[in-house]
Amino acid sequence: MAPSRRFELLTTTVLVVALLAAATAPAAAAEDHYEFTDDAYWTEQGEVVSITLEDGNEANDTFRFHLGTADQGLAAHATVVDENGDGEVTVRVNTSMAGQTNASAYLAAAGEDSISNASQSTSRLSHIPDAGDYDLRIGPADDPNETAHLVIEENESAADPISGTPESEPSGDPDFNESVVTANVAGSGVAEIPVRFGGAETVTVSIESDETGFSTVLELTDADDDGSATVTVDAAADAESPRDTVSVSNGDDAEFQSMNESVPSLEAGVDYGLGVAHNGSVVNVATLVVRDEPVETTTSIATESTETTTADTTESTTTANASATTATGTSDTVVPGFSAVLAVVALLAAAFLAVRR
Repeated sequence: MAPSRRFELLTTTVLVVALLAAATAPAAAAEDHYEFTDDAYWTEQGEVVSITLEDGNEANDTFRFHLGTADQGLAAHATVVDENGDGEVTVRVNTSMAGQTNASAYLAAAGEDSISNASQSTSRLSHIPDAGDYDLRIGPADDPNETAHLVIEENESAADPISGTPESEPSGDPDFNESVVTANVAGSGVAEIPVRFGGAETVTVSIESDETGFSTVLELTDADDDGSATVTVDAAADAESPRDTVSVSNGDDAEFQSMNESVPSLEAGVDYGLGVAHNGSVVNVATLVVRDEPVETTTSIATESTETTTADTTESTTTANASATTATGTSDTVVPGFSAVLAVVALLAAAFLAVRR
């Protein structure tokens, strides 16, 4: 067999073996996200349960944690950070308080790790959570990377609600305070959109336009527990991202759920749809009107000011001229006795000429 043929045959054999090895090799088990250490975690009503998660293969130290769903009557969310980078995080859930107060009060991280942006997307409970099975999820809430279960068993001795838990929630659905909000690009370009949370701790607000393609969805959390928040839009901003256009009032938390990065700015002459949603359903709508109209000025005040200034200037000028005239008159007036001196000088000059002749 020619050397070239042997080389081709050898190369083909190596490729076939490599392909077979790749096809039959077991899939890599490494994951790039945190994983629950157990499929289920058990506790009783009123107890604190520890939920431990371990690092996958070089997973990000920060991830989203979700407890329960709207259908289960309790849905809480938080951002968890493995602060010490040891690849293990333990989230503690206090079931004696869960659902009855701010999520930050019943969700915590053990040791040096931390939890932030804790929120509850369901209405507050007037009692401890019912016994039952609650979903646990890591990553996006609607497409989690990892799932498990929290099983809460009944405990009759822990049946009473925690001290200070409100028995009722503010009535009404989340809503906008105003049905129409206007932003004028010719002015500041800024518009404030007041939002009421109703009985919810977390709501979703959307700002969208089919005409321009602008689309931004925010999850708002009533972090200061005052029942309201203000979404601020800047229609005049030289924005590179919707994050430069939309912001939320101090004291409340906001997380961008989605946005169209290719359309970062608002356009004048366009009406934008506003929606506020709770538990995945839009419950109220409003309109953001963006205009570019000349800003009216109060001319009467300016005219009065101008007239006053002119009058003052005229008066000052007249006074100055009068003063100048007086000064000039004083300087041009012949000093008394000066004419007599001139006459004497003239006579002396005449006498001198006569003597010379």
